[in-house]
Amino acid sequence: MKRLILLLCIPFFLNACALSSRPKDVLAPDEMKAVLTDLHLADAYLGTLSDTLQIKVLSGKLYKNIFTKHHTSLKEFEASLAFYAGKPTVLDSMYKQIYDDLNKVNRKNMLPEAVK
Repeated sequence: MKRLILLLCIPFFLNACALSSRPKDVLAPDEMKAVLTDLHLADAYLGTLSDTLQIKVLSGKLYKNIFTKHHTSLKEFEASLAFYAGKPTVLDSMYKQIYDDLNKVNRKNMLPEAVK
């Protein structure tokens, strides 16, 4: 029984060790999650537009504002994405949380005013 518990705990310890060796230029998991959420929301909005010129102009402005809001840069975001892509369990966990958070926001926005 003790061996089974130990075997089940090993992946959690490995993930914790992997994250503790995060380079300086890589966003912390919570920061990365926030940036990814905003980028996906911006992409969803851009997907509702039909004018390609408007999309090109607006996308640059939106992405720049997102990076400014989160005190980061495209270079730092790309380094972070590459780092977390090498840790699929961590990235998958982030995306599950992003999905859950966006679903909560969506449900809240769909409720009638009287229920809120």
